[in-house]
Amino acid sequence: MEGTHELSDRAVTVTQVGDNTVVQVGDVILVNLPARQAEAIGHTLLGDTAKEAAARMGVSYRTVEAQLTMAMEKLGAKNRAHLVTRLRQEGILTTVGEVVAARESDT
Repeated sequence: MEGTHELSDRAVTVTQVGDNTVVQVGDVILVNLPARQAEAIGHTLLGDTAKEAAARMGVSYRTVEAQLTMAMEKLGAKNRAHLVTRLRQEGILTTVGEVVAARESDT
């Protein structure tokens, strides 16, 4: 599962850091989610349909739909747009710029 799924200038990078899976989509970073959920969300953030995400992930589109549904239920999101809002509110979705700024403020 670890690796990069590229589509021209768009890529979803999945990295395992200890027990945590980190998914990066451009300058957006997803943390503290199960790997498949984070990867499915990453492709959704790129605008992929469930079928497109499934093809890139090497799984069925039903698996992608199930992962997105589980993430929405877990976070109390009503739809995919609301899921993004909930990911931000819970600190699961952040940007590279926010990570860099946080590190600079710690020093």
